[in-house]
Amino acid sequence: MAESGAPPPLGKTASMPASTMLLNLDVCPVPPFPVRAHSTVHSSRLNSSSSNPAEKEVREVTPITSKAHFGRKLQVVVLLDQKVAKHQKVRELAWVELLKIADCLNIKINRIEFDRLDFGETSALDAFYNADIALVDISIRQQCPSLCYHIGVRESMGQAYNM
Repeated sequence: MAESGAPPPLGKTASMPASTMLLNLDVCPVPPFPVRAHSTVHSSRLNSSSSNPAEKEVREVTPITSKAHFGRKLQVVVLLDQKVAKHQKVRELAWVELLKIADCLNIKINRIEFDRLDFGETSALDAFYNADIALVDISIRQQCPSLCYHIGVRESMGQAYNM
């Protein structure tokens, strides 16, 4: 596979060279993995007359007791409208799944109602425009013009991570 600097097709990252995968990390501002400063690996040899090669070496990993410090958490804002009855159950299930993902990845997630953003509440506008990532539900057709405007404002401020 030629390294052209373009992102790889989905599902092809496992067979790629490490240099290509490093280029892909520049695309998304995901926090780096924690640095494990005090991890130690002890290996010991067992009886060399053993016929099973898996039994010849035993590895023990000492657990790490200190946590790495990242600075601040990734800020994600989710714009979901729970007041519109059409497909409300689907939007609620999506919110529950997003909460699970946020908990696993240790990111800060904030839900904003469309009415608050459309009305121009300062706290809603600040949260939406200053978030690292914005997840916007565009399934309600009447809200699309206003949502596109607010996404455009985010992009003009250099906040390009909008989904």
